[in-house]
Amino acid sequence: MPYRSPALTALATALLLAGSQAQAVVAAIPDATLYQDEASFTGDNPGLGFQSFESVAGRVRGSGSVTVGGLSVTPLGGALLGVQTGPDSPETGFGSAATHGSHYLFSYQPNVATGTLQFNFTTPTSAFGLNLVDVGETTGEILLQTNNGGQSLVARSFGSGNLLGSGSVLFVGLSQDIPFTSITLTVTGVDDAFGVDKVYVQSVPEPGEWALMLAGLLPVAALARRRRARTTA
Repeated sequence: MPYRSPALTALATALLLAGSQAQAVVAAIPDATLYQDEASFTGDNPGLGFQSFESVAGRVRGSGSVTVGGLSVTPLGGALLGVQTGPDSPETGFGSAATHGSHYLFSYQPNVATGTLQFNFTTPTSAFGLNLVDVGETTGEILLQTNNGGQSLVARSFGSGNLLGSGSVLFVGLSQDIPFTSITLTVTGVDDAFGVDKVYVQSVPEPGEWALMLAGLLPVAALARRRRARTTA
């Protein structure tokens, strides 16, 4: 029988452990897809719903959250968030506007980077998208990061050659194979006011909801089997 020194055995064991841990880390990184086209996003992710903030009362920008059915939006790190009921109501929107209805969220920090908005969902979602209006007039990036991904993804980057004009409408979206319950949107452009509207989510049923759905399908399956049995008898 070949002889293996204790040192070599220990080294081999350490390498195997390191390899298995590396595989576990890799497996934990979700498979995410970024979108810049609204039609492609909705086509690839059936069953989406969206929120257009029509039920939320107007308010000037502040540090408080905005809550509406199924989600809440919170400004982080000094960012400010308001609710517009029109392009210049209750405050000047600097070219931003709604893309569905008349209400929309408004974020702006004069002379500094706009900052981060955190979207929190009451149920897990596997897809998220939104319309951004009047963004990208200054150099910077649009970043998306889920709470179940660990990666900050660049959804769009702006430089001197691809700045957008006042009032432009931009779509950014993300789908992920691992559901998430919150996502941050960060706009790094300095002095870049923008509006947020038509926020899409794709709710993922909780385990209890799956159980109820399966329980409801069992009688249907049993009835179908009985009908097939009578037909073949």
